[in-house]
Amino acid sequence: MGGPHPRIELLLSTGSVRGLSLPRLFALAETAGFAGLEYVVDQQHSPERVPELRGLIEETGLRIRNVHAPYMHLPGWGDPVESVLRTVDLADQLDARSVTFHPPQRVMEHVEFARWISQTDDFQSQVGGGKILMTMENMPKVKKWRGHKVPFTTSPSRYQNRDELWEILDEHNLFMTFDTTHYGTTGESLGACFSQFRDRIRTIHLSNFDAREFEEHMPPQTGDLDLESFLQRVDRSGYDGLMTLEVRPQELEAHPDGPREALDGMVSWIRKALESLQPDPHPSSRPA
Repeated sequence: MGGPHPRIELLLSTGSVRGLSLPRLFALAETAGFAGLEYVVDQQHSPERVPELRGLIEETGLRIRNVHAPYMHLPGWGDPVESVLRTVDLADQLDARSVTFHPPQRVMEHVEFARWISQTDDFQSQVGGGKILMTMENMPKVKKWRGHKVPFTTSPSRYQNRDELWEILDEHNLFMTFDTTHYGTTGESLGACFSQFRDRIRTIHLSNFDAREFEEHMPPQTGDLDLESFLQRVDRSGYDGLMTLEVRPQELEAHPDGPREALDGMVSWIRKALESLQPDPHPSSRPA
């Protein structure tokens, strides 16, 4: 993590920033104190971007550490399996450490995707090639799916049950991207979830959750999740992986002093939360 933390690398998700050129995005992340970037493959990506990204990495020293596979269908990226494989190739071109992808949804179009996961014995060697760490993200419950509102929370993605997700990760040698706001939608204890998956977590997506408005990806210092206690639990565990700030672009755009000040406030809050860590003789007895 840039600044006071020796182990945790704090990244900015490119999905949190809209309307900036790549040079301006890198400059924003650098001046806000991030150690690197998580690059989200979206509609803006093209093969021509790769040389530009590599040039900016060399120029700024700010590396792309994690690449997030497309979370919706993108023309030219094929089906979900091909999309993951193309993301691995992109991560290799960018010298990234890891890839994050979403699990299959409970729809017919994702049946082959789910079958591919179940038939892959070792994601780290067979998909990541022993070079790119492969991680799958936990997904939220939702109140709206495919354009339709529902009067209750539902789980459109597979592996929503924590024990089922653990079995998939463990049996297929998959690591995990642990998303805090997604677990916020389920009402489960962040501390209990983190403890269960600790040995498999390689990336944390950090943001808060507003339960009343059912709003995900809020700034970490606002919302209903006690992220200060969570961060201290993460630090006590010895976690030394990536931590990506992944907030809605609106949170940066709506700030009266602009995106830079918005990010400064979030980064400062995260650092203070980790710096306020006090020795705990019974870490397992205090839920986050």
